[in-house]
Amino acid sequence: MVSAQIKGTQIDLGFYGTDGSWTSCYTGIVDVMGAGGSSEGAIATAITDNASWKLSLQMKPAKAGSRLMVRYKLGAASAVDKSDGIMLLPITVKDLNSGRKTVKILTNTSFGTATDVVSGDFGIWQDYANGNGTDNKVEAGQEVCWGSSPASPSFLSIENGA
Repeated sequence: MVSAQIKGTQIDLGFYGTDGSWTSCYTGIVDVMGAGGSSEGAIATAITDNASWKLSLQMKPAKAGSRLMVRYKLGAASAVDKSDGIMLLPITVKDLNSGRKTVKILTNTSFGTATDVVSGDFGIWQDYANGNGTDNKVEAGQEVCWGSSPASPSFLSIENGA
């Protein structure tokens, strides 16, 4: 089925600490972050250096043991088709021993299993996936921040199950 972006959906990029606490690093509205949406899992706009949204380096580092996560809060009750939504989100990984920084791009699967939501709850923060991904855990000897410097072209779209 052809999906459409769920306009007005709020997005929160952050991390869960080892104690389960949430730290918000960047918030925004999906309308801007995923210009054009990603119906049927295909980005409707080109991701180029001139992309309309770029995620700059956020200076709230996640320490070892933390898990990066994308959370969303629907602007209206809706089913969520997670197989159609797309994420291309940069993170900066700092090796604490060498000081070397590397930029990686996280995608939907980076955060673990994401299942469609038949009836999404309006106005409640929800994790996009189960958090058991292999790319979202901060390993020992690392600090990780959302974004990059210079800012990288980015994309994030939450799609309905129409």
